[in-house]
Amino acid sequence: MAKTEAATRQQIELKIREKKFYPIYLLMGEEPFYIDKISDAILANALTEEERDFNLTIFYGNETTMTDVILACRRYPVMSERQVIILREAQALKNKNDIELLQYYAEKPQTSTILVICFKGGTLKSAALTKALGKKLENGETTGVIFDSKRIPEYNIGSAISEYIRSIGCTIEEKAQALLIEYVGNDMSRLAKEIDKLKLISPN
Repeated sequence: MAKTEAATRQQIELKIREKKFYPIYLLMGEEPFYIDKISDAILANALTEEERDFNLTIFYGNETTMTDVILACRRYPVMSERQVIILREAQALKNKNDIELLQYYAEKPQTSTILVICFKGGTLKSAALTKALGKKLENGETTGVIFDSKRIPEYNIGSAISEYIRSIGCTIEEKAQALLIEYVGNDMSRLAKEIDKLKLISPN
Protein backbone atom coordinates (compact mmCIF):
# COMPACT_ATOMS: atom_id res chain seq x y z
CA MET A 1 0.00 0.00 0.00
CA ALA A 2 2.25 2.74 -1.25
CA LYS A 3 -0.35 5.50 -0.86
CA THR A 4 -2.13 5.73 2.44
CA GLU A 5 -5.24 7.33 0.98
CA ALA A 6 -5.57 4.64 -1.72
CA ALA A 7 -6.04 1.68 0.66
CA THR A 8 -9.06 -0.43 -0.21
CA ARG A 9 -11.33 -2.20 2.25
CA GLN A 10 -10.15 -5.58 0.97
CA GLN A 11 -6.49 -4.67 1.53
CA ILE A 12 -7.20 -3.43 5.03
CA GLU A 13 -9.26 -6.49 5.98
CA LEU A 14 -6.61 -8.87 4.63
CA LYS A 15 -3.90 -7.31 6.78
CA ILE A 16 -6.18 -7.43 9.81
CA ARG A 17 -6.83 -11.15 9.29
CA GLU A 18 -3.06 -11.64 9.00
CA LYS A 19 -2.73 -9.72 12.30
CA LYS A 20 -0.62 -7.01 10.68
CA PHE A 21 -1.86 -3.79 12.18
CA TYR A 22 -1.25 -0.09 11.62
CA PRO A 23 -0.80 2.21 14.63
CA ILE A 24 -3.67 4.41 13.38
CA TYR A 25 -6.83 3.69 11.38
CA LEU A 26 -8.84 6.67 10.16
CA LEU A 27 -12.19 5.22 9.03
CA MET A 28 -14.55 7.82 7.62
CA GLY A 29 -17.27 8.38 5.04
CA GLU A 30 -20.94 8.22 4.20
CA GLU A 31 -21.41 4.44 4.53
CA PRO A 32 -21.28 3.53 8.26
CA PHE A 33 -21.58 -0.23 7.67
CA TYR A 34 -18.01 -0.69 6.45
CA ILE A 35 -16.61 1.65 9.10
CA ASP A 36 -18.16 -0.56 11.78
CA LYS A 37 -17.12 -3.73 9.96
CA ILE A 38 -13.43 -2.78 9.88
CA SER A 39 -13.51 -1.51 13.46
CA ASP A 40 -15.10 -4.78 14.66
CA ALA A 41 -12.55 -6.82 12.68
CA ILE A 42 -9.65 -4.98 14.36
CA LEU A 43 -11.12 -5.63 17.79
CA ALA A 44 -11.75 -9.31 17.02
CA ASN A 45 -8.23 -9.93 15.72
CA ALA A 46 -6.04 -7.63 17.81
CA LEU A 47 -6.98 -8.75 21.31
CA THR A 48 -8.17 -11.93 22.99
CA GLU A 49 -11.20 -11.83 25.28
CA GLU A 50 -8.90 -11.89 28.32
CA GLU A 51 -6.70 -9.06 27.02
CA ARG A 52 -9.67 -6.75 26.47
CA ASP A 53 -10.23 -6.23 30.21
CA PHE A 54 -7.09 -4.09 30.52
CA ASN A 55 -6.18 -3.22 26.93
CA LEU A 56 -9.37 -2.00 25.28
CA THR A 57 -10.64 1.55 25.72
CA ILE A 58 -13.66 2.90 23.82
CA PHE A 59 -14.38 6.63 23.66
CA TYR A 60 -17.37 8.45 22.13
CA GLY A 61 -16.93 11.79 20.40
CA ASN A 62 -19.69 13.61 22.28
CA GLU A 63 -18.30 12.52 25.67
CA THR A 64 -14.55 13.03 25.28
CA THR A 65 -11.75 15.11 23.81
CA MET A 66 -8.88 14.17 21.53
CA THR A 67 -6.53 15.01 24.40
CA ASP A 68 -8.09 12.21 26.49
CA VAL A 69 -7.83 9.81 23.55
CA ILE A 70 -4.16 10.57 22.90
CA LEU A 71 -3.26 10.31 26.60
CA ALA A 72 -4.79 6.81 26.56
CA CYS A 73 -2.82 5.99 23.40
CA ARG A 74 0.45 6.87 25.16
CA ARG A 75 -0.10 4.21 27.83
CA TYR A 76 1.58 0.83 27.56
CA PRO A 77 -0.40 -2.40 27.25
CA VAL A 78 -0.89 -4.61 30.31
CA MET A 79 0.34 -8.20 29.88
CA SER A 80 -0.32 -7.96 26.16
CA GLU A 81 1.54 -7.16 22.96
CA ARG A 82 -0.78 -4.24 22.22
CA GLN A 83 -3.72 -2.17 23.35
CA VAL A 84 -6.66 -0.94 21.25
CA ILE A 85 -8.18 2.53 21.56
CA ILE A 86 -11.40 3.14 19.61
CA LEU A 87 -12.92 6.61 19.15
CA ARG A 88 -16.50 6.13 17.94
CA GLU A 89 -18.64 8.95 16.53
CA ALA A 90 -15.56 11.14 16.09
CA GLN A 91 -17.67 13.57 14.05
CA ALA A 92 -19.36 14.56 17.34
CA LEU A 93 -16.16 15.92 18.92
CA LYS A 94 -17.02 19.36 20.29
CA ASN A 95 -13.64 20.93 19.53
CA LYS A 96 -13.13 20.75 15.77
CA ASN A 97 -9.47 21.77 16.21
CA ASP A 98 -8.85 18.43 17.90
CA ILE A 99 -7.95 17.00 14.51
CA GLU A 100 -4.67 18.90 14.78
CA LEU A 101 -3.82 16.91 17.92
CA LEU A 102 -4.37 13.72 15.95
CA GLN A 103 -1.93 15.01 13.34
CA TYR A 104 0.73 15.63 16.01
CA TYR A 105 0.20 12.16 17.50
CA ALA A 106 0.48 10.62 14.02
CA GLU A 107 3.95 12.13 13.68
CA LYS A 108 5.18 9.77 16.41
CA PRO A 109 2.54 7.22 17.43
CA GLN A 110 2.87 4.62 20.18
CA THR A 111 3.59 1.48 18.16
CA SER A 112 2.10 -0.82 20.84
CA THR A 113 -1.23 1.03 20.47
CA ILE A 114 -3.83 0.57 17.73
CA LEU A 115 -5.91 3.74 17.47
CA VAL A 116 -9.16 3.46 15.50
CA ILE A 117 -10.97 6.70 14.61
CA CYS A 118 -14.55 6.24 13.35
CA PHE A 119 -15.80 9.40 11.64
CA LYS A 120 -19.25 8.88 10.10
CA GLY A 121 -21.28 10.97 7.70
CA GLY A 122 -18.44 12.82 6.04
CA THR A 123 -14.70 13.00 5.49
CA LEU A 124 -11.79 14.70 7.20
CA LYS A 125 -9.86 16.73 4.66
CA SER A 126 -6.41 17.55 6.02
CA ALA A 127 -3.31 17.35 3.84
CA ALA A 128 -1.12 17.55 6.95
CA LEU A 129 -2.90 14.60 8.59
CA THR A 130 -2.75 12.54 5.38
CA LYS A 131 0.99 13.25 5.15
CA ALA A 132 1.53 12.28 8.81
CA LEU A 133 -0.38 9.02 8.38
CA GLY A 134 1.71 8.20 5.30
CA LYS A 135 5.00 8.50 7.19
CA LYS A 136 7.14 5.35 7.02
CA LEU A 137 7.97 3.41 10.18
CA GLU A 138 11.10 1.34 10.79
CA ASN A 139 9.32 -1.82 9.58
CA GLY A 140 8.56 -0.17 6.23
CA GLU A 141 4.82 0.21 6.89
CA THR A 142 3.08 3.56 7.11
CA THR A 143 2.03 5.20 10.37
CA GLY A 144 -1.61 4.78 9.51
CA VAL A 145 -4.23 4.02 6.93
CA ILE A 146 -7.16 6.10 5.69
CA PHE A 147 -10.35 4.45 4.48
CA ASP A 148 -13.14 6.46 2.85
CA SER A 149 -16.34 4.43 3.11
CA LYS A 150 -18.39 5.70 0.19
CA ARG A 151 -22.17 5.30 0.13
CA ILE A 152 -23.17 2.14 -1.76
CA PRO A 153 -25.04 3.15 -4.94
CA GLU A 154 -28.43 1.54 -5.42
CA TYR A 155 -27.24 -0.45 -8.44
CA ASN A 156 -24.48 -2.07 -6.34
CA ILE A 157 -26.49 -2.98 -3.25
CA GLY A 158 -27.15 -6.51 -4.55
CA SER A 159 -23.42 -7.19 -4.86
CA ALA A 160 -22.81 -5.81 -1.37
CA ILE A 161 -25.50 -8.12 0.05
CA SER A 162 -24.05 -11.14 -1.77
CA GLU A 163 -20.58 -10.38 -0.45
CA TYR A 164 -21.81 -10.05 3.12
CA ILE A 165 -23.85 -13.25 2.93
CA ARG A 166 -20.83 -15.18 1.59
CA SER A 167 -18.69 -13.76 4.41
CA ILE A 168 -20.98 -15.34 7.04
CA GLY A 169 -21.02 -18.69 5.25
CA CYS A 170 -24.49 -18.50 3.69
CA THR A 171 -26.12 -18.24 0.28
CA ILE A 172 -29.29 -16.49 -0.88
CA GLU A 173 -31.59 -16.95 -3.84
CA GLU A 174 -31.95 -14.05 -6.26
CA LYS A 175 -35.68 -13.71 -5.56
CA ALA A 176 -35.12 -13.64 -1.78
CA GLN A 177 -32.43 -11.00 -2.19
CA ALA A 178 -34.79 -8.83 -4.26
CA LEU A 179 -37.49 -9.14 -1.58
CA LEU A 180 -34.99 -8.20 1.11
CA ILE A 181 -34.05 -5.01 -0.72
CA GLU A 182 -37.72 -4.21 -1.45
CA TYR A 183 -38.76 -4.43 2.21
CA VAL A 184 -35.62 -3.13 3.96
CA GLY A 185 -34.24 -0.66 1.42
CA ASN A 186 -30.59 -0.02 0.59
CA ASP A 187 -29.32 0.78 4.11
CA MET A 188 -26.52 -1.78 4.39
CA SER A 189 -26.40 -1.66 8.20
CA ARG A 190 -30.11 -2.52 8.43
CA LEU A 191 -29.80 -5.15 5.72
CA ALA A 192 -26.93 -6.87 7.57
CA LYS A 193 -29.00 -6.98 10.79
CA GLU A 194 -31.94 -8.55 8.96
CA ILE A 195 -29.64 -11.07 7.26
CA ASP A 196 -28.17 -12.00 10.65
CA LYS A 197 -31.71 -12.61 11.97
CA LEU A 198 -32.50 -14.80 8.97
CA LYS A 199 -29.35 -16.81 9.57
CA LEU A 200 -30.42 -17.52 13.15
CA ILE A 201 -33.79 -18.96 12.11
CA SER A 202 -32.54 -20.77 8.99
CA PRO A 203 -32.64 -24.58 9.30
CA ASN A 204 -29.38 -24.76 7.29
